[in-house]
Amino acid sequence: MNLGVDFGSTYSTLSRYVEATGQLQDIALYEGSPFIPTVVSEGNGKRQFGAEAKVKTGKKGFKTYKAFKMLLPETDQARLASRGYSGENSPEKMAELFLEYAIQEALRRCGEKKVEKMVVGVPEVWNDRPETLDGRNVLRNICVNFPFVDEVQVISEPAAASAFFAYNFQKNTGRPYAGHILLIDYGGGTLDITLTNVADCGGGNVEIKVEERTGAGENTEGKIGNAGIRYMEQAVLQAIEESGLIDGPVEKDGKFYNAVDEFEEELIHSGKTIADIFDEYDTDDADELNEVEFTTIEYRGEDIPISYGLLLRVYNDVIAPVLNDQLALMVNRMKEAGIRYDDADQEVFKIALVGGFGNFYLVDRQIRDMFRFSSMDKRTKDTINFAGDREKAVSMGAALVASGVIRIRNTAPYSIGFLGVDQEIENADYAFQYRDDIVFDQPYYPHYKLEPDKPIAYFIGSTPNAFVVNHTTDRKTGYLVYLKPKYLQQLEDMVRYADDRHQTAVVGFSLDSSGILSVHIRPFNLYTKRPEGKDNRIVLDSFKNMFEFTRIDY
Repeated sequence: MNLGVDFGSTYSTLSRYVEATGQLQDIALYEGSPFIPTVVSEGNGKRQFGAEAKVKTGKKGFKTYKAFKMLLPETDQARLASRGYSGENSPEKMAELFLEYAIQEALRRCGEKKVEKMVVGVPEVWNDRPETLDGRNVLRNICVNFPFVDEVQVISEPAAASAFFAYNFQKNTGRPYAGHILLIDYGGGTLDITLTNVADCGGGNVEIKVEERTGAGENTEGKIGNAGIRYMEQAVLQAIEESGLIDGPVEKDGKFYNAVDEFEEELIHSGKTIADIFDEYDTDDADELNEVEFTTIEYRGEDIPISYGLLLRVYNDVIAPVLNDQLALMVNRMKEAGIRYDDADQEVFKIALVGGFGNFYLVDRQIRDMFRFSSMDKRTKDTINFAGDREKAVSMGAALVASGVIRIRNTAPYSIGFLGVDQEIENADYAFQYRDDIVFDQPYYPHYKLEPDKPIAYFIGSTPNAFVVNHTTDRKTGYLVYLKPKYLQQLEDMVRYADDRHQTAVVGFSLDSSGILSVHIRPFNLYTKRPEGKDNRIVLDSFKNMFEFTRIDY
């Protein structure tokens, strides 16, 4: 079967498209639920996963591992240790164990033995810096080593979600969607706000191109992002401190995270009640809501009360400023691009919320206020049928891509090349640039015109060890990426010069379908002005192991 995977920070979902029936299905892995907690536990000589692992949080003799997806690009060992990861128990190892369990369980429940093609979604923010690119690489390398998976593709989560929304539109209206979709993906660890462009390719198929993105979270801020996990932890911490029932500072130990899990369950199952209360009261007056109890949680033998006023105060402190700033940034970009995002009566611009935290009333209300939603607003019509599908949009979209029902347009997630002779980053000579259409696994060679009458190519006089990586279109900010000595020697060994001066070599780059970068070296004939001979290739499986980074701004 083909499989779509949303490997989430707090919950994961798996989906498949059944070609024989044309049905898009989520796969229930635990008690009829498609949402499996992204948790691994160890204790009593065995490992457990999902819901069974989550309930072990804080229990004596058990160690639980959470949020390991967000930490895949992390290299700071002290920070990893502070989150409970050390030695063999790394985020990478926990991700491997969890995904192996989830995929094999999905195969068992579907009566299948092998996954022909698996598409996994990753945060768009993982393309923002050389350091975070490794999250994509690590995840892809984990998946390709599973013997029960034939082919793996890693795509951005907003592109996968857009595939799902475009598919729904066609099912609901009988015509393909063509236009922009603004994806606001608020999950446990990250906020991704992404503008995608969906184009009708005919034959019931579409292509999706990511045009703009902004956001916040673990991978961009170097700490737990201002998203679901951060909100829940801060709410529990403040509730404990304000209760006055606990002496001394609150330690973020197993008992604390157990209280956070209890609070999370209350949020998940109280959505309608939360909406009704906030609709009834003045949400600008937290003092009044302080007298309205939401729930109580247990911490160190004490019942800790949590009021609606605390829910609001923590939201206004932790979530609202970041969400407002990032939405405003995207609105400004859409204004500059001439996109009619504020027209509620058009069919070529859609707004869609994704992720579990997007179902939280205060998040939904802030977004509706920002875009001034009306009761007859067409910007949300026909792209989603059930609010609960927000949390399954990525896995279902990934399943559509895995089955070939939807195609993702191949565009460069960043620019890469070399500095020009003037060493100014804005004059860098790029192989491909951010948002360029590219062909997977095809090498692209930077072009540099030495003189008007000389061939256009980048000639190696000495092996280049520094590349430029740029993630914007302004070409004024980026990174110098230096190959470490071991790999620099490997690159030098690949460069061979002829006895005469009329042959040299060119350096190029390629990306595969999962975004894995390769460096290419190829002989170049100065007489024919053409590359010749064999294309030698280094696959850059790990940026953090192969490179050192220096940020540069002009």
